[in-house]
Amino acid sequence: MGRKLGQIFLIDSNIIEKIVKAANLSKNDVVVEVGCGDGILTKALAKKVKKLYVIEIDKKCVENTKNNIGKLDNVHYILGNILETGFLNISETSFKIVANIPYYITAKFLKLIIANRPKVEAATIMIQKEFADKLIAMPSTKQYTSLTLYCRYFLDAKYLFKVSKNSFFPVPKIDSAILTFTPKTKPPFELEDEDLFFNIIRSAFNARRKCLTNALSKNPYLKLNPDFKKIHFFEENPKIRGETMALLDYHKLYEELKQYII
Repeated sequence: MGRKLGQIFLIDSNIIEKIVKAANLSKNDVVVEVGCGDGILTKALAKKVKKLYVIEIDKKCVENTKNNIGKLDNVHYILGNILETGFLNISETSFKIVANIPYYITAKFLKLIIANRPKVEAATIMIQKEFADKLIAMPSTKQYTSLTLYCRYFLDAKYLFKVSKNSFFPVPKIDSAILTFTPKTKPPFELEDEDLFFNIIRSAFNARRKCLTNALSKNPYLKLNPDFKKIHFFEENPKIRGETMALLDYHKLYEELKQYII
C-alpha cells in the first residue's frame, strides 16, 4: 500500500460505526468518500445511502476495496487526485462528504470544500488532532491561526471525537479527530474584496506576536499608506495583536483599512 501517499488504514470497526453515525446519513443521500483504504468505511457507508462515489488516488486501494466489499450497484469509483479532479465527476448538485484524507492535504481539501460549498451539504472528516485543534481554536491561543479564521468565515465546524492512533495500521505517530463541517448559508458579513480581507488576516499572523501596526507595516501580502496607523481602530487598540482578534474584529479593521491600500 502506498504509504508514500500519506495514507493509513483505519481498522477499528467501532470507530467506523461512530463515523457513519456522525455523518447523519439517510437512504436518500448521495455521499462522496475520499480515500477508501481497504474499503472498511466504504462498505459501511454503502449500506446507508442511495449512491456512494469513491474518489481514490491509489489504484491498489480501489482494487482492494472492490475485492473486499464485492460488487455494489450504488458504489461508483473515481480513480484520481481529489485536489486535481475536485468534484467535477459528481453529477449531483448536492452531496455529503466523508473523508479520511492524507493529513498533508488537509488545508487544501478544506479550501476545496469551501470552493464547492453550494453543493456540499456537510463534510465529516478525519484529520490530524493537532490540525483539528487549530480549526476550533479561540483567540489568544497558540492553535489559533489565519486558517482558523478563513474556515470560520465560510464553515461551521464541530469537533466530534478523538481517534486513537492505535485505530490505524500502520500505527501513525499522532492521534486523529473527527470533525463535521457545514457550509454557512450566508457569511457572517458581506465583503467587497474577500482577497483583501484574508490578506489582512495573513499579514497579522505573519508576525503574530508583534503589535498589529508593526505586523501590517512589514508584511508580504499587501502594501499600505503609512497613514493607516491613524485609523480609529488603532486609536482604540494601539497595542493589539492579530492573534487576539476574532473574525468580527478583523471585519471592523478591514472596513477602515481598505481605503489605505496602495
